[in-house]
Amino acid sequence: LIEVNCRMGGGPVRDTNLVVWGVDLVEEHLMACAGIPVRPVVAKRPLKQMAEFTVNAAVSGILQHVDFIEPLAKHPDMLYARPLVKP
Repeated sequence: LIEVNCRMGGGPVRDTNLVVWGVDLVEEHLMACAGIPVRPVVAKRPLKQMAEFTVNAAVSGILQHVDFIEPLAKHPDMLYARPLVKP
């Protein structure tokens, strides 16, 4: 994945790079802002495989609860499951 921007990518970009490559984009950005050379150690192979998926609502409305996320979060192969809104 290559993304060129004047800012760090949104959504899961930081988390994905940290988990898969071991590079913290926030740390690298802060060092660059402080004038410290940025040369992160990047793994030769991915540390983990990761997929990000966002479920969009089929209809508009009011979210009553996020109880459906808990069973997903407890799955042994799940890194994280988190709502992007508060009920």
